[in-house]
Amino acid sequence: MSDEDLKRAIEFLVEQQSRYSTRLDRDESRLTSLEDAFRTLVELARVTDDRIDHLDEAMTTLSSTIGNLVKSMIALAEGQGQSDAKLAQLAEAQLQSHLRLGQLAEAQLRSDAKLAQLADAQSRSEAKVAESQARADAKFADLAQAQAWADEKLAQLAEAQMKTDARVNRLIDTDDRSIDAH
Repeated sequence: MSDEDLKRAIEFLVEQQSRYSTRLDRDESRLTSLEDAFRTLVELARVTDDRIDHLDEAMTTLSSTIGNLVKSMIALAEGQGQSDAKLAQLAEAQLQSHLRLGQLAEAQLRSDAKLAQLADAQSRSEAKVAESQARADAKFADLAQAQAWADEKLAQLAEAQMKTDARVNRLIDTDDRSIDAH
C-alpha cells in the first residue's frame, strides 16, 4: 500500500469517524428526549393513579352518605307514622266528643280547622321531602354540598314534625279540657 493509499484510507476513516460522531450526538439528543418523554409518561401515570385512588375514596364516601341519607329518610317515615297514629287518636277523641256533647259544635269546627292545618302542614312536609330527594339526586356529584343541604332539610323537617306533634298535643289537650268542662 502506498503512502497515497494509506493517506486516503486514513482520511476515509477520519471522515467515517466524524460522521459516526455526528450521528451519535444526534442520537444522544433523541435518546435524551425519549428519556424525558418516558419520565413525563411515568409521572402522568402516577398522577392518574392518584386521581383514581381519590375517586375511589370519593365513591366510598358517597356510598356512605347515601346510606346515611336512606337511614334519615327511613327515620323520617317512621316519624310520619307516629304523626299518623296521633292524628288517628285525635279523630277518635273528636268522635267521642261529638257523640257525648252536641253542644260542642263550635269547638268541633275549630278542631276541624286545626286538622286541616295539620293536614296542610303534613302535605308541605311530604312535598319538602320529595323536593329534598330530587335535589339530592340532582346534586349527587357535589357530595359535600349535597350532604350539608340534606342535613339542613332534615333539620327543618324534624322541626316541622315537632311543631306538628306540639299542635296535635295542644289540640288533644283542648278537646280533653272541653270534655272535662261539660
